[in-house]
Amino acid sequence: MKLIVGLGNPGSQYENTRHNAGFMALNHLAKYFRLSFNKSQCDAKVALGQIKATEVVLAKPQTFMNLSGSSVKKLVSKYRLSPNDLLIVHDDLDLPVGKMRFKKGGGTGGHHGLESIKEALGNASFNRLKIGIDRPLHSAQVTSYVLGGFISSDQKLLDQLFPLINEAIGEFVQNGLTAAANHYNQDPQEKQAQAQAKETRRLLKESQTNKADNPIAPLTQHVDLSLLPITLPSVADSRVFQDKKLENRPKYQDWQKNDDI
Repeated sequence: MKLIVGLGNPGSQYENTRHNAGFMALNHLAKYFRLSFNKSQCDAKVALGQIKATEVVLAKPQTFMNLSGSSVKKLVSKYRLSPNDLLIVHDDLDLPVGKMRFKKGGGTGGHHGLESIKEALGNASFNRLKIGIDRPLHSAQVTSYVLGGFISSDQKLLDQLFPLINEAIGEFVQNGLTAAANHYNQDPQEKQAQAQAKETRRLLKESQTNKADNPIAPLTQHVDLSLLPITLPSVADSRVFQDKKLENRPKYQDWQKNDDI
């Protein structure tokens, strides 16, 4: 069983704020896997069901962000789960909007929800899925920024990210954090660049190997000689060529005349 917890604040006034990115992600996740938040357990709205043939509990604590740890601890105890079975989905100021990243343990970055969970569980070694919300221009604006709504362009990026988050959490549920992080912590452009670099290294290594085995290989390995408009002469052709040269050679008398010039 896996416990997936999205962080946020309850109430319609916080519904689409940046700090509620965790709630928003779980709403999309539940809809994607046809689950419903129709139960209340351990101070949280809960959806029970399966993802990738694995039993899951999706939870949105209703204690407000700063007290999320209390609900998370109760859920972990109720379902007798290990830290590896827990995933916290939350907003992150240090990631650009439209990006996500898996992480295990580490600091809280001043996120009060993560600080509450760390205090309640007694450690910070739990799994996380960070959703980028970017930083405000001035640090003094952080509180009003995270409690404010997304501008339209950022909301569009977030909406494009949610389907990928659904897939990523499915991978976590099925294969664990390491597999999910290896697959989803890189954006497509970065993965493509790394694949191209790998292919370039392979071709270079192959070229060096061929050069060691056959010094002239680099001259011909990329050329199809059958396409060249060249016909090499046979031995018989060479003899005919030599005979024609002899026929065209000046006679002895001509040489004598030429000597007088």
